[in-house]
Amino acid sequence: MAECNRTREVIQMTSALAKLFRASISKGEELVPVETEIVHIENYLKIQKMRYKNKLDYQIDVDDSLKHYQTIKVILQPIVENAIYHGIKKKKGPGLITITAREEGKDLILRVSDNGIGMDRDTLRALLEPAPPGREGRGVGVRNVHERLQLYFGKSYGLSFESTPGEGTTAYIRFPKIPSAMGGESA
Repeated sequence: MAECNRTREVIQMTSALAKLFRASISKGEELVPVETEIVHIENYLKIQKMRYKNKLDYQIDVDDSLKHYQTIKVILQPIVENAIYHGIKKKKGPGLITITAREEGKDLILRVSDNGIGMDRDTLRALLEPAPPGREGRGVGVRNVHERLQLYFGKSYGLSFESTPGEGTTAYIRFPKIPSAMGGESA
């Protein structure tokens, strides 16, 4: 981009990349406000949007009243990355990623949906299972997020998925509602 004198895009991408790195470090703390996680994924998606141009669009609709709850940092990025690389990139035409949140009793559920190519039941079932010998490098990010959520919050938390071939995939990230010690301020 710099070589093509696309200065404005270089500035935007550099700024998004710097913010992405800052959010992933987050002062070494494991728990961050949902708001911090949303800012992190917005910066990641800005970078991907510049890379994929008209192939990728996104919408983030998380109510401000939910942004003060705590979650483990960097849980959305591996899910969104998979949606792009395994769903939208292989799709004909433009793709859309939608991120929303909702309360369900004492839990918070982040939802990441894409309108990509989807996956069959066997592929869906294998997402959270350990990789077979010789294929250890595949699917590590998604399993890592699931295992981190379960280790931190308990076995009733983590990831679940729904998918329809040719229509897309939805990932659900479930964790308990833990209010921020800062009373709603962002980290």
